[in-house]
Amino acid sequence: MLKPDRKKFGADPFGYSALAWHQWGTAQIIAGFSVEPKVAPTSADLKDPILWVTQATALSEAAKILLRTEPSWEHMPLTARGMCDSQYCAAALMLVGYSLEVGLKGMQIIKKGIEVYTNEERSFLHHRLEDLAELVPNLDAKDKAILRLLTHFTTWAGRYPDPGKKFESSASEIFNLSEKNQLNGRDLFVLASKVMNHMQVVVNE
Repeated sequence: MLKPDRKKFGADPFGYSALAWHQWGTAQIIAGFSVEPKVAPTSADLKDPILWVTQATALSEAAKILLRTEPSWEHMPLTARGMCDSQYCAAALMLVGYSLEVGLKGMQIIKKGIEVYTNEERSFLHHRLEDLAELVPNLDAKDKAILRLLTHFTTWAGRYPDPGKKFESSASEIFNLSEKNQLNGRDLFVLASKVMNHMQVVVNE
């Protein structure tokens, strides 16, 4: 049960994809802890930092695979292929942003403990990466710009072409922030590594 098994995904894609809690429960039993993985988990159970670390890792790996793969878009009209590729990369950036969001919230759970985090949970129910990353030291202006840009992709640009009438200026901000800070792919992944590496610091504390 603890090993990846895509045959199980093929037989039951939704059940297999929601199996992480049960797999973690089984791992705890093997380690000698008293856990009942067949019982529906509570909200506190699902705030176990291990689940947040593995979720952040899964999202990061999914983003890497997308960005290393270049679809041909042969099934699309020639005039639409560039649009599709830009939107494909936007979806990958959405996953990068989600991986950082989950990782940062996981760090807060580790620092505060499950009970305190649960009491303060409402203040973390957002996607604002720049705010969530305040616990990571030595972030410079470029780092914060990347976090702000990734927030656009987690809130709308990775899912929709339109941020909605209320946030029309968001589309322009993506270009303005990117150009102002001269951001490139290396900058993005250096920042992502900096944030995720801080998790080890939080664990050691």
